[in-house]
Amino acid sequence: MEIGYKRASEERGPNELVRFAGLAEEHGFGFALISDHFHPWIDRQGQSPFVWSVIGAIAHTTKRQRLGTAVTSPTVQEGTLAWHGRCLCERTRRTGS
Repeated sequence: MEIGYKRASEERGPNELVRFAGLAEEHGFGFALISDHFHPWIDRQGQSPFVWSVIGAIAHTTKRQRLGTAVTSPTVQEGTLAWHGRCLCERTRRTGS
């Protein structure tokens, strides 16, 4: 069994999300998932960072942790996802990985 770490991005800012993921890796969590919400569920949550940038920062900070989103909304962020997909395809084409 593997234990992972899940964080709702609408509850914390990007710096905290990166810091918490690093701490999770230090304590043996094998993966981290972050929600991708265009807007917080309720006003008091108050956060909604661009999760793909946060995942990039976490990847830069951690060494072994597998990363992903727990949810991504293609209907709200379709232009963003299309651009991200294009960048990923281009990187794969250039590096072969």
